[in-house]
Amino acid sequence: MRVENMPEGERCGRTTEPVPSRKCRQPGVRTFTDERINASIDAYTAALEANNKAFTPHMYEAVNHAFNNDTSAARHDKPAAELAWSRAAAFV
Repeated sequence: MRVENMPEGERCGRTTEPVPSRKCRQPGVRTFTDERINASIDAYTAALEANNKAFTPHMYEAVNHAFNNDTSAARHDKPAAELAWSRAAAFV
């Protein structure tokens, strides 16, 4: 289901509006080269902190969006992907 179609209380990304009612845990995977996503980091982090929501951001420097995609040589970054995968596995 696309996040835009989810009820606000169940959304866990892309908007700061439902943060007060959010009950899910969420990993923080961000890349420095993804300007579209990075443009919302400050507001998103502030909303989480203002609502006492746990959040541990992980910034992956010098990697592209979809850096875990091993079918794209232009984007794939194996060391960063392995680190992100280990963090995701530990999260769940």
